[in-house]
Amino acid sequence: MTTAGRTVLNAFRFTFLRCLNELKRRKLHPRECVPHIENTSKFSRTSSLSTVVSSFGLIGVSRCFLGFSSKTEEDPIVMNIKRAKLAAMRNEHQAAERLYHEALYNIEDKFKKKEMEREEYFNAKVTIYDDLANMALSQRHFSKAENIYKETMKACLQKGMEKTSNAVVEITIKLGSLYAMTKKDEMAEMGYQEAVKVMELKVKENSEIDNNTYALLGLALESYGRFLMFHKQLAKAEPLFVRSESIARRVLGEEHPQRIVLLNDIAAVQIMRNNLEDAESTLFQAVEVGTALNVPELPALYSNLGAIYLRTSKLNEAEKNCGIALKKAKENKNKHAQGQAEFCLQKILEERKKGVQSVE
Repeated sequence: MTTAGRTVLNAFRFTFLRCLNELKRRKLHPRECVPHIENTSKFSRTSSLSTVVSSFGLIGVSRCFLGFSSKTEEDPIVMNIKRAKLAAMRNEHQAAERLYHEALYNIEDKFKKKEMEREEYFNAKVTIYDDLANMALSQRHFSKAENIYKETMKACLQKGMEKTSNAVVEITIKLGSLYAMTKKDEMAEMGYQEAVKVMELKVKENSEIDNNTYALLGLALESYGRFLMFHKQLAKAEPLFVRSESIARRVLGEEHPQRIVLLNDIAAVQIMRNNLEDAESTLFQAVEVGTALNVPELPALYSNLGAIYLRTSKLNEAEKNCGIALKKAKENKNKHAQGQAEFCLQKILEERKKGVQSVE
């Protein structure tokens, strides 16, 4: 490595290497390092786990069971659930929980009075349990979330679903990520491996698999890959991210924010493995998608490229990309991204002052 490369101290300053170090200090899960993409999740963005659940456009557990909501808008159960969802979106968690529990009470009451069919009863319970678990997780009430997810899975099985059903696998992934966040690594890995195994088999056995099932495999691969990346098992993590990104392209199309998330994951691993040429190529793809979508993460992507060039003493290219990053960050009024770009440009200036010549 060049002198410039040795002095830069991992100049990759997006939300990866720097963030991973912060994660260890704060005991968080690596999902926190994924850039925030607006409007890609039906769940609260405050939940580090639930963001992945719909990042592939999955229907999700709760929405799989909303058959009962086809009832009239005036139905008190439907109205309570809708109000609870709105309250949760506003972070009014106490109000949301009260409304959900009122709905559960009404469901139990109607079922006992034989005013509700068995299937409709379980549909409603699963919907509410899943929403309550997601809300508990968003508040980092891990034990509570774990118990509710288990109740959700129990309700799915009581409804007659197989352990290999998409809904049960989705809950398995959620539990796996919850265990990873609470440092129950063995349980987390077992959950991820089981989810990947089940979904791989489904895809292998059915060439005409639906998009939701295929996307769930992408989610399982992505979640397990991030777990492995956090534990520095980089050689194992990279192919999982690559496969997940391929699935994202198939399910969501070439131009979708989820591809940027996954391409950044791949680039992060490649940088940590010192495969800078591969990382450069991967980030080029991310920039191409980001430019087409005009996403707010573009400044960070350009800063990433600048950091790679800085490490390889391509100072002119580094300055060009970090300059673009700074310009776009100012346009977006993104102070964090502006700080990243300025950091990159400051490092370039320091290298030039040392007499380091740009490699072309």
